[in-house]
Amino acid sequence: MSNAIVGNQVKLTGTFRNASGVLFDPTDLRIQLRYPSGAIGSVNSADINHESVGVFSTVIGVDFAGDWHYRFSCTLPVKCSSAAEFIVDSDGFQG
Repeated sequence: MSNAIVGNQVKLTGTFRNASGVLFDPTDLRIQLRYPSGAIGSVNSADINHESVGVFSTVIGVDFAGDWHYRFSCTLPVKCSSAAEFIVDSDGFQG
């Protein structure tokens, strides 16, 4: 788990491997976010970058301190997910 500061941008990365460990590209990729408040959001598909076979990323701005969670998921060609979390700290200037 990594830390960021309120106001920063954070790069989220998801990697997909089949049961044999071979990287593959899902055809219906989605990214969900769980904000520190507990609210759920998603990333627009146009904002998802295909870095290489099986590796996708997006960059988000973080404007709230607390624990953030994210999940890359798909159902085609197989059901899959890649999840992680990170902590956003106050910048020390917020009231």
